[in-house]
Amino acid sequence: MDMKKLMKQMQQAQAAAGKIQDQLAAQSVEGTASGLVTVTVNGHGKIQALSIKPEAVTEGDPEALEDLLMVALRDAEAKADSLRSPSTSSIVSRSMPFWISSWRIARSARGCARSRDSTHIRANA
Repeated sequence: MDMKKLMKQMQQAQAAAGKIQDQLAAQSVEGTASGLVTVTVNGHGKIQALSIKPEAVTEGDPEALEDLLMVALRDAEAKADSLRSPSTSSIVSRSMPFWISSWRIARSARGCARSRDSTHIRANA
């Protein structure tokens, strides 16, 4: 196996991953709860903004606002996750030859070791 080729593939995968991280940081999605609470997060899931309408605040009922916040946060988080999924799968598919090659080498090495060990065991049995 050509080590220079492996290194080049690894560098390409790292560059692609860095580019995707930058793109995710620049993207944003909103999660809402009943239109009363809106949370904006970037593609990494970091909160960028929070908006609470006055109707969401009920005197003597902080649990209602807490529930709305949780729903909006979970909604935003799920949307950020959906942004990340296609991005990360494209990195994996582009760098797949490197990973498959490495896996095959490791697998064949284990297979050779097993077959030698089993032959050795049979010979001594």
